[in-house]
Amino acid sequence: MPPQTIEVRTAAFPDLTTRTFHDLLRLRIDVFVVEQNCPYPELDGRDVEPGTRHLWLTDGGTPLAYLRILADPGDVARIGRV
Repeated sequence: MPPQTIEVRTAAFPDLTTRTFHDLLRLRIDVFVVEQNCPYPELDGRDVEPGTRHLWLTDGGTPLAYLRILADPGDVARIGRV
């Protein structure tokens, strides 16, 4: 089996392709809503805020892990949606 090539990616919402955002949402829903049994709306409006950054790990383009960094008032950065 060939070694994995893990890449770290980061982007603001406008820099995400439609396919990448879809794949990230699918991963978030599979883990956060289904596996962790947190049944509330996944789309909360924070993804598109100018200060939000999306960070994920990929293997061959497939997202393996994800987190969202939110810009809260007072210049505070907070991690959400791990």
